[in-house]
Amino acid sequence: MKKTAPLYLIQAIPLDRLELMNRSGSMKNNPFSGTRVLIALLVGLLLGGLVAFFLRTVISNTPVDVHSQRLNLFFTMITLSGGLGAMVIETMRQLQQSSTEAEYHRRQRQWWLR
Repeated sequence: MKKTAPLYLIQAIPLDRLELMNRSGSMKNNPFSGTRVLIALLVGLLLGGLVAFFLRTVISNTPVDVHSQRLNLFFTMITLSGGLGAMVIETMRQLQQSSTEAEYHRRQRQWWLR
């Protein structure tokens, strides 16, 4: 038969930092989700495409003469930048959420209180 320590001894033993963080309800160890990153990539591409379409409309209504290949490369760059930005933001958010470091989970002070 396994003998356990009395309850008052168990409560007096300090928990290490990892156990304290795992017990916290605000810090859940969610696994990395590639599906969410891909969805963020698609949303970013969509928003980048909308910005590119807006810029195409603005540029087409101006008297400037720009080579069409340069314009297409510029619009492709804007669209890809939107997708890449959204993917990086979602990836960093998930990595920060799954981190065991307490600094990542500490509430940030407002800029006007610094």
